[in-house]
Amino acid sequence: HFIDDLREYLDATVSEEPTVKFGNELREDLERVLDAGLPDFVESMEPLVDEVRAYKIGRGLTPICHLNGLLRFLSLVGSGGGESYAAIYRRSPSGMNIIEYRCLDPSLAVKPVVDEAYAVLMMSGTLSPLNLFTEIIGLSGAEVRTYSAIARPENVRTFIDMTVTTRFKERGSEMLRRYGERILKLIQRVPNGVLIFFPQRGLMMEALRNWIQNGFVKRRGGRLLLGGKRVFIEGERAYENARIVDEYKASAKSGDGAVLLAVFRGRNAEGSNFPYEEARGIFLVGLPYADYHDPLVRAQIQYFNGKEPRLGERWYIMDAFRAANQAMGRGIRHRDDWCNFFLMDRRYSSYWRLISRWAIEGGVERLNGID
Repeated sequence: HFIDDLREYLDATVSEEPTVKFGNELREDLERVLDAGLPDFVESMEPLVDEVRAYKIGRGLTPICHLNGLLRFLSLVGSGGGESYAAIYRRSPSGMNIIEYRCLDPSLAVKPVVDEAYAVLMMSGTLSPLNLFTEIIGLSGAEVRTYSAIARPENVRTFIDMTVTTRFKERGSEMLRRYGERILKLIQRVPNGVLIFFPQRGLMMEALRNWIQNGFVKRRGGRLLLGGKRVFIEGERAYENARIVDEYKASAKSGDGAVLLAVFRGRNAEGSNFPYEEARGIFLVGLPYADYHDPLVRAQIQYFNGKEPRLGERWYIMDAFRAANQAMGRGIRHRDDWCNFFLMDRRYSSYWRLISRWAIEGGVERLNGID
């Protein structure tokens, strides 16, 4: 019957909009529903898991017991440290009521490694600023060093466009039209492949419709063209995206070049390689701030602010620049590689020191008019 009790609790707690409780609150709720402490309850149910497995083995079945998954979840919630976790209550796209249990403190993942090792070396080309990063992961006393880019500074040019922004109060069809106009003029100066990153897929598709409507993107023979380059759109599924990227790369190396529209934090913005002709220009449309209205984001900010005043707000800004730096990092993959970076939002000028050092060693140029 306890399964039914848990289901009733979940159904009563989940609403149309996602909500968040900290881990300690979730533990109290579950212990009230189960009328027992979580560690004791889990221990009392473990023999039942063994019985189910033995029953299945005796009948030649795979000894999977789904009850074990539930008990592992309850054990995690009951293991302590609930103040460092958040429970997100939400409804899945298929209509299922679920709880996501998220860790808010990255130091909990790092600490066991550091405690067991004689020395730990962490390396990244896209984490900036390093001092704030080490504070976030609980290693404020770590020795920090930064080095020059693998590519020669003269091969990396970074521009900030001061005439555009995706700031919510200024976002609209006119601003998207201005983006299309600016990018069209700039893209004609970049050979081969160009990557354009957007904060959200919805904004990306809205911008594309706007650019088609205003004539910046042309339709020709069933294809979309921006500045004479064929336009490709990031796939929503992994297998679909792999095919699209292969086609983009082949087209980028051709005489006409190609454009790939993608999303910050997506599969093409982090972990993908676009060396040489595959990315001679990278455009960042807006600053990729996480959704401030997302209850998990607000819980993360609240948690860090509880550790140190305004640490949450600093993390929020750092997280946006981490995503921006990751996207920029797709374009320089070898020592003799070169790429132009266009940061299409005036807000980058206020926080340019948060851009990875390798991208600004040659200086940052601000764009107003484009001649």
